Amino acid sequence: MRADRRATILAVAGEMARVAEYGAMTSRPTRAACERAAGRAPRSVQRAWRWLERQYAVVLQEGTTPQFSPGVLAPDDGNQARLFRLVLPPEPEAVELDDAPPRTTILRFPSACAREAAGRGKPASKRRSGLPTRAGMLRAAEWLRFRSAVLRRISGRMLRSLLRRFWQAGWAVRDTLHGLDAPPDGRPHLHTDDVRDPAGWVKYRMSHWLDADGRPGGSRSQQLAAAASAQRAEQAARRAARAAALKEAGKVDQAVMAGRAREQLAEALRRGGARAVQVTHG
Repeated sequence: MRADRRATILAVAGEMARVAEYGAMTSRPTRAACERAAGRAPRSVQRAWRWLERQYAVVLQEGTTPQFSPGVLAPDDGNQARLFRLVLPPEPEAVELDDAPPRTTILRFPSACAREAAGRGKPASKRRSGLPTRAGMLRAAEWLRFRSAVLRRISGRMLRSLLRRFWQAGWAVRDTLHGLDAPPDGRPHLHTDDVRDPAGWVKYRMSHWLDADGRPGGSRSQQLAAAASAQRAEQAARRAARAAALKEAGKVDQAVMAGRAREQLAEALRRGGARAVQVTHG
C-alpha cells in the first residue's frame, strides 16, 4: 500500500471514529468532513470508504439526498450521510502451522510412444508435488497479518511476495514466525523503537536466514529434523556395531579363550613371585 493511500485511509477512519456512537457501534461521517480531514478529493475518500468496508465496517444505510430518498415526507430535511456499522475484521482461515502452504499436484502423462511401448493401455501417470499455490501462500500471509501488529501494516499480497521463496523452500508457517523473531543462532532480535518500514523490517530479519547465494537456508524445523535424523542414524550405527561385536564374540571358542586367560594369569603370578624374591634377598 502506498504511503499517501495509507494516510488517506487513516484520516478517514479517524473521522469515522470521531463521530461514532460507540453504544450502537455505528458511525455516520459526512463526505465533506472526511475530505477536510484527509485533504483529498471525493474520489479518494470514496476509495478509502470501500477499503474500510472490506475490513472494518458494514454499510447499514446508503447516503441519499431529499430528491432521491425513498419515502421522504419532508423533502427539506437535507442530505442524509451514509451509516456504517463498525465490526471487527473476520479471523482468517486456519492454516497448518507445522507445514508449508499446500502445493500444487503436477500430473505427468506419458507420451504416445511410451503408451505404445507399454503394449496395453495407458501407463499410470506420474504425480509430483509442485510449488506452493498462490492461494495457500496468501492464506498463510493473512494468518500472519492477523497475529502480528507489524505485519498488519502491509498487505497480504506484499507479505506473500516477501516470504514466497521461503515457503517454496519448504518452510512451515511456524518457521516463518520464528525467523522473524530470531536469527539462526537462536538469540531473539532486540529493538527499542517503532517499526517505520514493515516491508524493510521483514526483508532485514529474514535476510539472516539466506545463504551466500541468496537462497533460504534450513528452517528451524528442518534443522531440528536433520539433527534428529542424524542422531537416529548414529544410534542405529552403534546398535549395528554392538550386534556385530556380539556376533563375532559368539564365534570364538570359549575353552581356548579360558586357557589363554589362565596362562596369562600364571605368567603374571610367576613374575610377581620372582620380583618378591629379589626384594627379599636385597
